[in-house]
Amino acid sequence: MSNVRLWPAEWDEPFEIAGRRVDPVARTISHNDEVKSVEPRIIALLVALADKPLAVCRRDDLIKKIWPNSPGADQSLSNAMSLLRRALGDNGASGNQLIKTIPKLGYQLTVKVVRDKPPDASPRSPTRSRRFPAIIGMLTLIAVATAAILGFLTDRPDAGGQASDSRVTVAILPFSANEALLPKAMAMHDATRQLVDAAYDV
Repeated sequence: MSNVRLWPAEWDEPFEIAGRRVDPVARTISHNDEVKSVEPRIIALLVALADKPLAVCRRDDLIKKIWPNSPGADQSLSNAMSLLRRALGDNGASGNQLIKTIPKLGYQLTVKVVRDKPPDASPRSPTRSRRFPAIIGMLTLIAVATAAILGFLTDRPDAGGQASDSRVTVAILPFSANEALLPKAMAMHDATRQLVDAAYDV
């Protein structure tokens, strides 16, 4: 049975290091069209190093994360590191060492980690585009009601017994810089004007 400790959920996210694609959940390392499956303790070690790229990870900290309370954990870490380097194709002979050993201290991932970009946390809300037509609609209703009230007041006979023929001018203006809403606003304006004119013709 593996002694690998379950890592945090955020460690499940795939990432890349030096052109190598790492999938912690599938426990695979892909490079040059080659996919290698690795043991849980190996992928856990890589994920722990990638969690602090370019920083020195102490051996004791790695053991606590991956082999807590496990006898012989120190040797297990050394063996896992050897297998991890082999899986990464990191022999260090060409000077392109991905994981550097810091004597008597720990290990250091010498390359940057490229993580998948998370989904946009604040996408443009679709309700915003629907908000302006709703506002225009409410303004139209208010304008119609206002016109009806003013029309009733102006149609009342004046002191000479004659009805006033003064008319109310209603304008509906869009409260938005979005030009796509302009035709709808103009259509609402024309419809409102027709309603007001029809009210006077009655």
